[in-house]
Amino acid sequence: MEIIYTGSLVGDFMFCKRKFWLISRGIMSDNKNEDLIIGKMINEQSYPREEREILLGKNLIDFIGDDGKIHEIKKSSSFIETHTMQLKFYLYIYKKVFGKKIGGVLNFPEEKKVVEVNLTDEDEKNIDNLLLEMKKIEDDGKAPELSEMYKCKKCSLLAICRG
Repeated sequence: MEIIYTGSLVGDFMFCKRKFWLISRGIMSDNKNEDLIIGKMINEQSYPREEREILLGKNLIDFIGDDGKIHEIKKSSSFIETHTMQLKFYLYIYKKVFGKKIGGVLNFPEEKKVVEVNLTDEDEKNIDNLLLEMKKIEDDGKAPELSEMYKCKKCSLLAICRG
């Protein structure tokens, strides 16, 4: 299966299927969203000695550390499941490109927290299924149902999504 999605889109899908559907149609996030601005600032200011923003296929990963692991820098661990799946997707892509598994690390500099992430055989199957589900939702002419979720308040597409 050709992989047409990026880790960012996997993260958007995990966060909210409706947000993913909107982005898949070229509707972009609000660049003035405070959380996006803060996250970008944290990303730019953290780990200054590392070679940053490495291209892996269509994906821009934050850095590969001296430990040989893919590192992703995040503002907060609030949406750890979303962040973990995005990183597992990068590990999945790495394995597809280079034919070997490596580990990953989620870095939360503001929380002084790191979380080790590994890709299992079950994760690979889950990602294959996730990609199929993403394609199905993207191809659907109708947006997924609007949901009342606590995370909507922090979404960069809130104004567009809610109309």
